[in-house]
Amino acid sequence: MGDTEKSIPFFDRDEESKHLQIWGVPHALIDNGTLAELYVVLTRSIGKEMTRRFFYDSAKKAARNLQNSMLDMSNAKTDDVDKLVDRISKFPFYVSSYGYGTGETIKSDARSGKFLFRIEHSFIADELKDRGLEDPTCSFIAGIFAGLAEAWTGEEYSCRELHCASNGSPFCDFELFPGSLTDKFFGEIENIKNVLTKLDDAVESIHETMQNKNVSQKSNSDL
Repeated sequence: MGDTEKSIPFFDRDEESKHLQIWGVPHALIDNGTLAELYVVLTRSIGKEMTRRFFYDSAKKAARNLQNSMLDMSNAKTDDVDKLVDRISKFPFYVSSYGYGTGETIKSDARSGKFLFRIEHSFIADELKDRGLEDPTCSFIAGIFAGLAEAWTGEEYSCRELHCASNGSPFCDFELFPGSLTDKFFGEIENIKNVLTKLDDAVESIHETMQNKNVSQKSNSDL
C-alpha cells in the first residue's frame, strides 16, 4: 500500500479536536443499527431506488476521494494491468478493514475489467434481514467498490449487488465493471425525472394559457 500509507496510523485520534481518524481523515462512529434504520426511513420517505442511489453515490464519492488522497501521498498508482488487477482483487480486504463484513474476490477478468466480490456478514444486511425488504440493501458497499476502482484506474466504474443477505442469501455478491450503472440499475430514477420534467412543462403551459386568457378577457372588458 506504499510507505506513506504505512507511516499514517490506520486508526487514530486528533489530539486537539478529539476526532477519530482513519488514515488521517476525520470519521464519526455510527452504530450499524442507526445506519440500517436510516435506510428504512429513507426508503419509506423517498422510495427504494433513490435511497439506494443516495447510499451508493455517497459511499462512492467518499471512497474515491479518500483513496485518491492516499495514492497522491504514496505515489502508488500504476498503469500496469497485472498490478491493477491484483490491487482491485484486494478491495474486499479494504471493506473488511473498515468493519463492513468479511470479504473475498470470487472472480476477476483483466480483459473485461469485471470483478466479482463476496461479502459475508455485511454490516447493513445483517441488520435488515428481518425487515421484509425485497431488494438488495448494500448499495453503500457497492459504492465503496466503485469509488476505489475509479481512484486506482482513473476511469468510470460501477458496482451492483447481485445477491444480498438481507433477502435470504447466505452472503452478498457484487459485480464491479467499467462504465455507468445508471441505465442498468437506477433507471427508475431517470424515469421519475422525466415524468417530473413533463409535469413541469405541463404546468408551465397551463400557466401560460391562463395568463393569455386573462389578458384576452381584460382586453375585451376594456372595449
